[in-house]
Amino acid sequence: MSTLVCKGCGSLRPHPSDAEFVPCPCGETRLVANMAATMGGRGDLSATPSLHLNEQRDWRVRWRELQAVLERVRTPRTDDMGLEGLDSAKSDLLQLFVKIWHFKDALKAENPGGVRPLVEPFANNSADLKLIADLCNVEKHVDTQSTAHSPRSGSAYPTVGMPTARSDAQGGWIMHLPVTPEGRHERDGVEVAEAGIAAWRAALMRWGLPC
Repeated sequence: MSTLVCKGCGSLRPHPSDAEFVPCPCGETRLVANMAATMGGRGDLSATPSLHLNEQRDWRVRWRELQAVLERVRTPRTDDMGLEGLDSAKSDLLQLFVKIWHFKDALKAENPGGVRPLVEPFANNSADLKLIADLCNVEKHVDTQSTAHSPRSGSAYPTVGMPTARSDAQGGWIMHLPVTPEGRHERDGVEVAEAGIAAWRAALMRWGLPC
């Protein structure tokens, strides 16, 4: 059996047949087979189709992934707080927004407890999830006028300001990303992500699903 490594950071990961799959601490869920040790060559080969966990993991694994990535984005960073570090932190947060909004797709696909007909109405009536959906479109489309999707959180898309770094007491730093929904007060991007995950948690509890 080949050694499995995280596709994101390259760290060794347990084989999914040996233990319940848990996302890498870096937030990545895809694994690749590192054949260098067994073949004496360089380069990693993609894992077999049965290990394409990004496509085949169930909603519970996606739920754990959301919480792991949230913990990562709100943990103080120790890298350089210059433009490169801020850009990396912003990218992590924007990717988390995408994961939060599309968590609904995993629920609809697997339909645990017959919740499929409840998922879209819930997402489309949650103020926090609608804001996150708009932030996904802001990230995807430089010109939001060009997207076919109308804003969900208001009559206009939210604005996303420039990220800034705030030092913490332990010597690291945390990014602040200002998000301003149309006609409302500015919010912190990480707080928006926390609110979105809290909304899904409340829904899972209401539907009797473990969370």
